[in-house]
Amino acid sequence: MDINLLLEKPEIDKNIKVIIGPLAPLSMIADIPGTYYKAQEVPDKYKLCGLFENILGWHFSKNDRAKIAKKIKDLNQKKLKNKDYVPTQANSGFQPLLFDFFEVGMIYRSQGVNYNDLWKRSFSRMDADVHPKGTPNLDYEVLKKKNWIKKKEEEQANIKKELKDLKDSGDESKVDALKSQLLPGSTSPLLAFFQMHKGNYPLYYTSPTLREYIDYSGGEIQMKLTIDSRLFNILSDSLKENSTAYLGNNEGWVEIKLEEL
Repeated sequence: MDINLLLEKPEIDKNIKVIIGPLAPLSMIADIPGTYYKAQEVPDKYKLCGLFENILGWHFSKNDRAKIAKKIKDLNQKKLKNKDYVPTQANSGFQPLLFDFFEVGMIYRSQGVNYNDLWKRSFSRMDADVHPKGTPNLDYEVLKKKNWIKKKEEEQANIKKELKDLKDSGDESKVDALKSQLLPGSTSPLLAFFQMHKGNYPLYYTSPTLREYIDYSGGEIQMKLTIDSRLFNILSDSLKENSTAYLGNNEGWVEIKLEEL
């Protein structure tokens, strides 16, 4: 994998047209919201960076991207004498690597149909019962033991009732003995069971969230770009091998064409 282009001065010297043919509904999100994912009508520059890097097979981890971005920053500040240069980062936290190698011009898009659908997000919370509540697929060994949760709930309810009855009895030793059997206030029986059997649960739980999609129904998105000719050449070579990639998320498959203007 050759990324030497990133350590050279960008030369934006070629006008091209990018033709994006959606093969599935697209959901391009600019920010990471709380409860609703609003889709962009057309890809912004960050999405195009992700698309181009996807085409080139640049699937880097967040840590690797940070290291490469630091080298790009050093190139600009030291060799190119651009002291104020700071690598750009999307609101979602995505660190693009090709941001300096093209500019976006006019955009045309076909009319699409907007609709909402449920989309699963993955999280990990080892300290909260939301995790076991959101993991429908479990190790079969742990399923046989889940009756413990119901029994523990009944036991805890009985202890609390008994403590209430003993409130004014003055029998401190019995009260202390009962209190020692109570779970901590922030720990439910479900959470206690989960923490005893973490190895039998998936690492992530899922949470359904409303997400907007746009169905272009065979239409296109066309974008005029001014681009570094070296980037254009390596993208064109990659597209000869595979002209499909995903845009927005890994469900948004598209067909890509590049045309010189």
